[in-house]
Amino acid sequence: MANITEPVSSNSTTDLTSCDREQVQFSGAIQPHGLLLVLEEPQLIVSHASSNTVDFLGQPAADLLNKPLSRALPLSQADALLGWLKENEIACVPVHLGAIPLHSRNFEVFAHRMGNRLIFELELATPDPSAATLLYGKVRSCLAELHSARTIPAVLDIGVRYIHQLTEYDRVVGYKFLGDGTGQVLAEARREDLPSLLGVHYPPGDIPAPARRILSLVWVRSQPDTQYIPVPIEAANPDAAPLDLSYSMLRSTSAMCNRFYKNLGVRSKLIVALVNNGELWGAINCHSELARPLTYETRVACETIAHGVSVLLGEKDKLADAEQSAQVQKNAQTLIEKISKPQFSVESLTQGLLTCLPAGGAAAILDGRIHLQGKCPDENSVRTLVGWLEKRALSLSNPTYSTHSLSSVFPPAKAFNDVASGLLAVRLGEGSYLFWFRPEVVYEVTWAGDPTKPVEVDEKDGKLRLAPRTSFDLRRSSLSGLSEAWRTYEVDAAATLGRSVRAALETAELARSMQKLQEKNAELETFAHTASHDLQTPLRGISLYSHSRAADILGDKGETEESRLQTIHRLASRMDELLQTLLRCSREGRVTPEQRWTDLNEILDQVRETLKPQPIALHATIRNSRLPQILCNPVQMQQILVNLVTNGLKYNYSEAKEVEVGVLDNVCELTLYVRDNGIGISPEKHSQIFTIFRRLPEGEEHAGGEGIGLAIVKKIIEGQGGKIWVESAVGTGSTFFFTVPQDASTPNTQSDRVSAG
Repeated sequence: MANITEPVSSNSTTDLTSCDREQVQFSGAIQPHGLLLVLEEPQLIVSHASSNTVDFLGQPAADLLNKPLSRALPLSQADALLGWLKENEIACVPVHLGAIPLHSRNFEVFAHRMGNRLIFELELATPDPSAATLLYGKVRSCLAELHSARTIPAVLDIGVRYIHQLTEYDRVVGYKFLGDGTGQVLAEARREDLPSLLGVHYPPGDIPAPARRILSLVWVRSQPDTQYIPVPIEAANPDAAPLDLSYSMLRSTSAMCNRFYKNLGVRSKLIVALVNNGELWGAINCHSELARPLTYETRVACETIAHGVSVLLGEKDKLADAEQSAQVQKNAQTLIEKISKPQFSVESLTQGLLTCLPAGGAAAILDGRIHLQGKCPDENSVRTLVGWLEKRALSLSNPTYSTHSLSSVFPPAKAFNDVASGLLAVRLGEGSYLFWFRPEVVYEVTWAGDPTKPVEVDEKDGKLRLAPRTSFDLRRSSLSGLSEAWRTYEVDAAATLGRSVRAALETAELARSMQKLQEKNAELETFAHTASHDLQTPLRGISLYSHSRAADILGDKGETEESRLQTIHRLASRMDELLQTLLRCSREGRVTPEQRWTDLNEILDQVRETLKPQPIALHATIRNSRLPQILCNPVQMQQILVNLVTNGLKYNYSEAKEVEVGVLDNVCELTLYVRDNGIGISPEKHSQIFTIFRRLPEGEEHAGGEGIGLAIVKKIIEGQGGKIWVESAVGTGSTFFFTVPQDASTPNTQSDRVSAG
């Protein structure tokens, strides 16, 4: 063998991943213990033939190309093959058609299709009349024993043991492919003098990706002699597309693979796939130090056992997951029920996270606050994690993130590997998460050879070539920065819990808002009730007094005095009606008062009548123009106009006070205004005047009053879906604008009126 140099460095032009990209299905050759013929359909003309046909059929491959099958085989055998084709549905997976004699030797015949090519493989047979009965008994015993196994290692051990008996190979191992492409021996049956490989890991390159792909297609791969000389395949048309031998049983393996097994000391091998849920789970590898061909029946028996093992691997895996999943779901449901109660607290949530899922620590990050439980990174590290996850943009439809190697994707996590090598996160909202942490578990791994040297470089003739490694001495290494992996059912349970926590948080927030609203409503109800009660007493006194006074003086004072007294009575009655309305609204759930079509001119007339007896109305003019009929509550509209007009007269030192009520033209929504020629309001005070009980400081022009009127006006207008604002400056008067939402079919009846007081 050529000299072996050190492994190729990372900057070498030799590509260490070429094994994973090798297109082994286009090997263009077969193993020598059989022959291959390819027929082009539908004419069934030979398009390819292995070059060893002269040894088996007595004719060179070149003489068979572009000829019918009857030219390659005796007529009776050719007719038998064509008859089998009609009886069997041939697809891409090889079908055993039967056995035929050729030149004093028996051949097992297999056929499969690749596109419009029909591929025949004739393999030398070594029939044993007693083999079928013996193999059937072994397979039956194995399947019965498999069904009694309770664990995955036990299932794998039984399968390996029986295949070892059937093949009589030196070593048979049950091999599982791990997530990183490496493999681990989980079961073993061997010749007594051989060392055990149980638990040993193999680098990914020992069974590269192309070999795993082929194995998932054809579950059994046999190689009677790894030191064979490949037999090339000749083609009638050298320029035709390469022959795809993915499903071929005789396909020649790669030179790298053969050299690998030669370096390993393996002369004959059989590999049988283990498939779980449609994916390649692992394999059963059989090795012999001597060339040892296996009969077709033996290979079928091994494949049958592998099928039984595969089925039970899935069942046992599901059963183990189901039991653990049920417990996790039960724990999660208990926590969900706890946080769904009214006395839910963040503390109870955080404590329950560790009982829900197996973890070393947990954290709840809510409203910027971090709540930790168990063994966790410190708060600053958790905040850093939150910032990192926010950049990953987890959505509420896919809110989970999990890793059992946090430091490999988030390098700062190396600082707290001891408590958080694993992370399971559920996003609740912006900046809000549930975290579970798992501590580091240091794995001691035994490798068959150096895992850092999956291949070596063969230097020959000044050229570098990849070569399989020659060292398989057992080596130990430690894998750090890893935690126990998160199972799918754990991630699902965390997502379910996250949805429940979001709902509980939203419910709690709603309850708090409702509580505040109830408290505020209670305050308003108390205020309205008190105001109504306190004001009703003097108003009723006024009403009684006016009635009595009217009766006493009617005969002497004439119609003028009578009119004034009746006005007092009407005003008192109207105020009493207003207070009763407020009280009724406060008691009956604070519903929106009834609206009806109302003539604003009539409302303004009532305002004039209300203000006429007051001193502020002397020498005042209340003007209106083009007031429409609108949909509103007349009592509330009177409140609005009384307050705005009163302010316009009260804070007005002009000799001739003027207040104008009107409607803006050319605007999208109905907008009313109340304009006065009063003292005005400085712009910096505009936002203050609408706040309840907020009066301007003593000494300012608008000082005094209770600070209620404009606040009431604003609340009424906004409660109806409108808005109010003011335009004013000191010394220029004020104009208050407010909008009133209207139905599109509003009738507009407008008129101009002027009243001088």
